[in-house]
Amino acid sequence: MKRQHCIGKTVCLVITGIFILGGCGRQKQEIPESADKEYAVETEETEQTEETEQTEGTVQAEGTEQDDIVQDDTISEPETVEADWAQYFDGLNGAAVLYDPSAMRYTVYNRELAQTRRSPCSTFKIISSLAALESGAIDPDDSLRIWSGETFWNEDWNHDMEFQEAFRVSCVWYFREIIDEIGQETMQRELDRLQYGNCDSSDWEGRQNTNNSNRALTGFWIESSLLISPQEQTEVMERIFGENSAYSQRTLDALRQVMLTEQEETEITVYGKTGMGKAEGVVVDAWFTGFAERAEGPLYFCVYLGRTDGKTVSSAAAKEIAVRLVADACCGLLPEADQN
Repeated sequence: MKRQHCIGKTVCLVITGIFILGGCGRQKQEIPESADKEYAVETEETEQTEETEQTEGTVQAEGTEQDDIVQDDTISEPETVEADWAQYFDGLNGAAVLYDPSAMRYTVYNRELAQTRRSPCSTFKIISSLAALESGAIDPDDSLRIWSGETFWNEDWNHDMEFQEAFRVSCVWYFREIIDEIGQETMQRELDRLQYGNCDSSDWEGRQNTNNSNRALTGFWIESSLLISPQEQTEVMERIFGENSAYSQRTLDALRQVMLTEQEETEITVYGKTGMGKAEGVVVDAWFTGFAERAEGPLYFCVYLGRTDGKTVSSAAAKEIAVRLVADACCGLLPEADQN
């Protein structure tokens, strides 16, 4: 009996041990499983948070960059203000534009007329000279062209001529020959590159000009297909002579030399070209356009005079007005302009 009792006690101990070990085994398995799940959730949340922060940082950086670009575009756009310069024109129907790159400002008198396209006439000699110098059609040191012997109305044109004199006396037959040597395809590319008004050279021969039928004195730039506004003239001057000019220094130096105006000694130097066109014997377009060099940097300008009944309209008058405006602008004597 005693032996059976010991055996029974032993069996009970073994069974109890099995239950204890089994429970511990289940507990041992359940704890790591729970910990693994919590660890996985925590890791996933951390990765998502880091990914979100990185994405937000990228978006913010891109947004900042885009904002900067937009802001730069806004800053780089010049402002336009209007001024009353009627006192300079003395009753003449005209317009004037000054562009100051250092202030990023266009100042305009008679805005409607300043944005009206008209024939450039002899101011286009700036462009034909530019194209000829750049392409090699004109060599300033070897630019002689032989006079045909035809007697023209301007006595200054009736002899053989070189580039510098031809520009100074605005000799039409000389530049008609030069433009033909350049050719329409090359000239059209230059017009397009400069965004020169309507860029229309279609009337190459100048047959639309009813004021003159002499082929040596006609062309698309004289009361014909090519048109440009006073403000566009000023913009073209800046494209040619500004800091982003696409032209060689040799070309620009040669062009500056022929555009230099005779004037009294001042703190500014004025470069420009006159132009004048008629219809039925009456002056309908008169110009002076160019730029001035001064301590603050270049100042680009254009003065235009249209037909004015009872008044003498001429390119000489346009030049006089322009020089006065530029001189007063450089001295701070111009009437204050109104913000547009």
